[in-house]
Amino acid sequence: MKLSFSLCIFFFNLLLLLQAVISADIVQGTCKKVAQRSPNVNYDFCVKSLGADPKSHTADLQGLGVISANLAIQHGSKIQTFIGRILKSKVDPALKKYLNDCVGLYADAKSSVQEAIADFKSKDYASANVKMSAALDDSVTCEDGFKEKKGIVSPVTKENKDYVQLTAISLAITKLLGA
Repeated sequence: MKLSFSLCIFFFNLLLLLQAVISADIVQGTCKKVAQRSPNVNYDFCVKSLGADPKSHTADLQGLGVISANLAIQHGSKIQTFIGRILKSKVDPALKKYLNDCVGLYADAKSSVQEAIADFKSKDYASANVKMSAALDDSVTCEDGFKEKKGIVSPVTKENKDYVQLTAISLAITKLLGA
């Protein structure tokens, strides 16, 4: 009886270990393909971002697309909050204009990504691709705005680059799924 119980515990632990290895493989394998296909995605960033979501451990490729899109929404909201804090301080009027533009662009991006998530879930990967492209473009437009006036430096460059990577991950996944 004691041996049977020990064997059950052993096999249960073995199954848990195998599940962890398999899930790591889908995240790593997907990130490898995504990083190879997209110059906007760093492999380590992809693995760290997707792997941080506990659902990635049981997700399929479509699920990873939804996860990366949700991560983009979360990061975009953080950027908007960060910009809001900057705007509450005394800032140059030109900088304020560009920051306000970014707030609007990230609101548009959030809407696009929410629609893309619905498209992922309904397996309309071509539409998800279009909407993730729009969200990525909004972030790039935000960053490019600061380059319009000499002497203005973007205070959100790193945040924008991370957002570009998150949206590029989803975008690349739509292509892997056949968009």
